[in-house]
Amino acid sequence: MSVSTSSPFDQEEARIAPWLILLVIGTLLYRIGFVWAHDYSLFVDEAQYWLWSRAPAFGYYSKPPMVAWMVRISTALLGDGELGIKLPALLAYPLAALALYRLGTTVKNARVGLIAAALFLSMPGQALAGWVLSPDALLLVAWSWSLWLLWMARTQQQLKWWLGLGVVVGLGALSKYTMLAFVPLAAWVLWRGRAAVPVRGKGPWLALAIVLLLIAPNIVWNIQNHFETVRHTVDLTNADQAGLHPRHLLEFVGAQWGIFGMLAFPLLVMLMVCSRRDRSDITRFLAAFTIPYLLAIIALSLVTLANANWAVTVYAAGSVWLAIWLDGRRPAWAWSVILLNFVLQLGLLHYRDIGTRLGHPPSHSGRDLYARVLGWRELGRALQPITEAQGGLPILSSDRMLLAELDYYLQPRPYPVAALDVDGKINNQYEADTARRGLPQEALWVQFVGGQDGSHHGENDGDAPNPPALTRAYDVIEDLGVVRVQRMDAPPRSVQIVRVRRHVTTEPLP
Repeated sequence: MSVSTSSPFDQEEARIAPWLILLVIGTLLYRIGFVWAHDYSLFVDEAQYWLWSRAPAFGYYSKPPMVAWMVRISTALLGDGELGIKLPALLAYPLAALALYRLGTTVKNARVGLIAAALFLSMPGQALAGWVLSPDALLLVAWSWSLWLLWMARTQQQLKWWLGLGVVVGLGALSKYTMLAFVPLAAWVLWRGRAAVPVRGKGPWLALAIVLLLIAPNIVWNIQNHFETVRHTVDLTNADQAGLHPRHLLEFVGAQWGIFGMLAFPLLVMLMVCSRRDRSDITRFLAAFTIPYLLAIIALSLVTLANANWAVTVYAAGSVWLAIWLDGRRPAWAWSVILLNFVLQLGLLHYRDIGTRLGHPPSHSGRDLYARVLGWRELGRALQPITEAQGGLPILSSDRMLLAELDYYLQPRPYPVAALDVDGKINNQYEADTARRGLPQEALWVQFVGGQDGSHHGENDGDAPNPPALTRAYDVIEDLGVVRVQRMDAPPRSVQIVRVRRHVTTEPLP
């Protein structure tokens, strides 16, 4: 007769495994199905990342290179369609959830790991983030796995964990510079934790060396390109609008409530407030990656216009921390928090579908959450006959959204585009590229009529006036009119198209 030698811990993991698989694979397949079932266009940044992926480099104007590299790989596998571009985001959140399951299981038990993964995947903020590609998706994968690797490195004291930590943090920094905030937080944990690691040990220094080695090509790229990405990242802090913004502070905190969950966020805040009563090693570890960073971003939101997603890494460690607390309560607590989150997430995913079914489609106010991913494919189709009739002239515009979407949705793909600089400074990748290449001799000038989302369009709207920067550089050859496309039940999107030609001059083109 055979005797089982598996530990109770292994048996619990085996019991939890089917639920974990159902959660992770189910979430992935549901989101893939959502993308397939809904005729949403690419978000403007997704179209831009696709363009970047066509020319792999160690850096780009506004972001480090990892997002473009991942799109390059995913489109090589699935083609250049929307699903191929979104695949990295669709995979990223389930992969991050697996890391949090691993961390929760390691520090406590498999139940905690499963609750942590469920809290993370059910966040209402993932209603949009879960299927729209952004560097945050890749950042959260790296941040979540780094948490587990750091825990293993500081408790197991084996070199392999430090090597893995260095690689993951380095790759995370190539996804978004926010990952570099992990380094001082980790240093604080190593210095202050009960399982303190002597700084003389080679493990932490080896991990740091790997991080620097991996980001070195991007540093070189920034030097060669006048620190384009770094300057853009600094500009995002809106330092020119520095001051006291109490209203924005309240909006930012409210947004965090919405991102993590109506019950989950106040419970996490409660744990933060009461953290000084619990001096356990795991609480100190998780608090170090939750409290300082969230407080810093909240403070930043008071003095400048911080974006709601800047605090998203807090909810990696926060999910595990809250899971530990919920595991010590009745199961109804965990079920309530997680189910409410999933209900909110599904509501945000499907409120358009529900409203349409009930005969109350979203308002035409232009404030629909999905307004920015509606109608771009249709606009490309409407403009296609015009571009073909004009001999495939490049699109010229001062609007990054138009340039990115038409570059993707016009054929042949990528369609040639150029950016007209109207304020004398480089504001995006398209302006940077046009500054290097020069303006085209002849082009199709395209600009919005009635605003980017069409919400300002009225019956008597005429053609939009051409900006002075255009009239200084180009002559109008032919006004090709206004093209309007209906966007499901959202306001129509309208653009004016004008054929222009460079002034006859002996001066070199800018």
